[in-house]
Amino acid sequence: MAIISPTSLQLQKIRKKAIKRRKKLVIILGSLIAGCAAATVAQSILGVKPVHNSILRGDAWIVELLDGHPSRMYNNLGMHKHVFCQLTRDLRLRGLDNSRSVSTEEQVAIFLY
Repeated sequence: MAIISPTSLQLQKIRKKAIKRRKKLVIILGSLIAGCAAATVAQSILGVKPVHNSILRGDAWIVELLDGHPSRMYNNLGMHKHVFCQLTRDLRLRGLDNSRSVSTEEQVAIFLY
């Protein structure tokens, strides 16, 4: 059996205290990281604003796009108004026609959207 000097007992107590402090620090840092992650997720979910918020559907939406701001037409369909109209005309010449309930413009817009 070894004789433990008072200094080694003090060192053991200091080491135990240091280990406890490290454990507390790890818990605090883990909680902080988890809180930041939760805040980021909550902000991304709650801070979302709808982009496509028109209440119009179908052919009325196409008319709204054609009569509205040019950038909105480009943002939704990826082409300018004059290009969309020319494409629709060309497709009509090649045989695309209105279906029972969907206009040619709406069919092209659905394809492009």
